[in-house]
Amino acid sequence: MPQIVVSHSDTVSFDRQAFARELHREAAKVIDASLDDYKTRFLPIGTWTIGDGDGPDTLVHVDFGLLSGRSEQARAELAARLLDLLRATFADAPPRTHLTVEVREMNRPTFAKHITA
Repeated sequence: MPQIVVSHSDTVSFDRQAFARELHREAAKVIDASLDDYKTRFLPIGTWTIGDGDGPDTLVHVDFGLLSGRSEQARAELAARLLDLLRATFADAPPRTHLTVEVREMNRPTFAKHITA
């Protein structure tokens, strides 16, 4: 059920599989979803602009969608944990690497899922 998209400047290098596994483990500490339900996609971005575009800025953004029903406090705790994970993962990132997280609710009645046999 959690649908996660990690968008990042294509110049940022990291072990995506290890990051996804750790992200899933961290999130499972806060929300009641089985690890088998987590889905993470990575979207390297070849072109981006931050501010006036003249700086060396890069970015990593986690968009974490989960079905509605969790409290705002739980979503805020999840966002804080994921930002801590980003900070640890990118501790050696170049200066001006923007690390951001958004935890958003997906509308439960309009979300559909099917797993093929």
